[in-house]
Amino acid sequence: MVGNQTVHGGGTTPVFTQRVYYIGTDELLEGYSLCYNFDSYDQSAEALSTHMNTGDFGVDDASPARRIQVEKPSINNCVHWAGVVSEKSAGKTGPCWVEIYKPGSVCNIWCDASVDHGSTGVGMNSGQILTFSCDSYGFEYAGVPGVGSAIVLQDVDRSTTSGIVYAELMTGMPSGGVQIVNSTHFAAEQVVSTGGALCVAPFGTTIIPSTAFTAAGLTADLTCCLVAADGEWIGQTKLFKTETAISANAWAVTLSTATYVNSSAARVTTPASLTASINGDNDGIIASWNGLFWEFKVNSSDVVVG
Repeated sequence: MVGNQTVHGGGTTPVFTQRVYYIGTDELLEGYSLCYNFDSYDQSAEALSTHMNTGDFGVDDASPARRIQVEKPSINNCVHWAGVVSEKSAGKTGPCWVEIYKPGSVCNIWCDASVDHGSTGVGMNSGQILTFSCDSYGFEYAGVPGVGSAIVLQDVDRSTTSGIVYAELMTGMPSGGVQIVNSTHFAAEQVVSTGGALCVAPFGTTIIPSTAFTAAGLTADLTCCLVAADGEWIGQTKLFKTETAISANAWAVTLSTATYVNSSAARVTTPASLTASINGDNDGIIASWNGLFWEFKVNSSDVVVG
């Protein structure tokens, strides 16, 4: 059931709720982020096989479970963000039915960051948002605005001890979440520092955080691609960012059918296959799909584009 709570006073806030079936086995807490099981088939809402009674369904058939079942966020389901666990369902262990707050709700999110609602003494709003993290249930980094991001409505430090933070769940286009690079995201099993082919979602934010390379940088380049076939909707945004220097080796991002927006007039701006290599602290590449090709820019003259 999907519904909304109309505000008539009495200290209530607007929420939009849905009863969903969590297919994982973790204990859920209030504010945990969940994504829909978008690739479900041959399943009822409760994850039971249905093909014995209704036919042998496959991925080419419609499945209502794709918007009833939910699971832990990952880079595979990150465009299908569902919402956060309500206080009514806190403490439940899956698989089980739970209530979630959907985009547009004002509620608590599970946070792993120090957040700031406004500037003390001057009354100025901070405008801080947080975006759900892939491979976890929490919000820690700022990513692309939209569904899966939240506007902070409280001043509290959750960077050391995770906990709930009051926030408004944003609506709009999918944010795509925040992917924090780790070894499970490689095409072949290896540790991050050895370099290799990195699997990334073509939307949202992909970060190499400062905690990923505490002792040594890369011994070989990281590589990944953003190709024309990855463009699904106009305005689709992808951000690649480092939060630490990663030595002489680089993170090489190849963008197929792309133009380099902040290139000089002397450079060719006809869509082509270009590679941007980043390895400095706070280096970044941001790309947007315009319906025909990727437009990207970098934030530092140290980023090599060729």
